[in-house]
Amino acid sequence: MAKAVIFDFDGVLVDTEPLFAKKFVELMNSAGYPLHEEELRLQTGHETGKLFKYCNAKFGEIDWTSLLEKIRAINLEAATQSPPIQTAIAAAERLSKNFPMAVASNSHREAVLAGLQKIGVAKLFSAVVTWDDVEKKKPHPEPYLKACALLGFSASECVAIEDSLPGITSAKAAGCKVIAFKNKGLPEQYLKEAELVTADFGEVTPEFIERI
Repeated sequence: MAKAVIFDFDGVLVDTEPLFAKKFVELMNSAGYPLHEEELRLQTGHETGKLFKYCNAKFGEIDWTSLLEKIRAINLEAATQSPPIQTAIAAAERLSKNFPMAVASNSHREAVLAGLQKIGVAKLFSAVVTWDDVEKKKPHPEPYLKACALLGFSASECVAIEDSLPGITSAKAAGCKVIAFKNKGLPEQYLKEAELVTADFGEVTPEFIERI
């Protein structure tokens, strides 16, 4: 029986990825590195380091030093100015009455904390694990292992709610059960490892979590 719940942030609680992609592409284009938003959609759920590797492979080694602060600002803007996913927020509020909860995200800590405050759910989560808190990012299991440890449960006692292949891979590698949010056409093959696939969180109730 599951005893705790861990939410991803980007694409689960807040629909950050369209705004982040738009602003990141604008930044790269202005710096002389032409990108398209569709390219970034293929990188959904990957941390900034993965985007750097993708761009380096496409354009040759880029000196990111002058761009880092602007990228952090984009991350913060996306976290606080993107629309919340109301059905996920409602599910978090339902589940928080029965389970301790955490957030595990590949975004920067300042952005995640500000985003949680903006949508009014920060108080629901007793632990937050971000890009800044781990050495290895999703799809490595470290973010979920750390979130489980902070909650005080083994990974097998925790349920992760994710929307991307790196996130699902990270949670499953840690030993968590997974609820996959089918957000904007995530391919079926990405979801095959999940215990539940949901499009609107209607099935995500305390009773369902207890049965997993």
